[in-house]
Amino acid sequence: MELNLIDKNGKTYTRFKIGNKELTTLPKKWVVALGQPSKKSSRFTYFEAEGDL
Repeated sequence: MELNLIDKNGKTYTRFKIGNKELTTLPKKWVVALGQPSKKSSRFTYFEAEGDL
């Protein structure tokens, strides 16, 4: 899992980059708390949350 800070429209977001194999091992509560993925590829799934986490 990787965390990156990005700027969008003057706001700060935290982007979570999680491998698809790793995503299946995470507790279901965490995946639900992250919400819908912002981007999905064959190897990684990206989630974004507003603010600096």
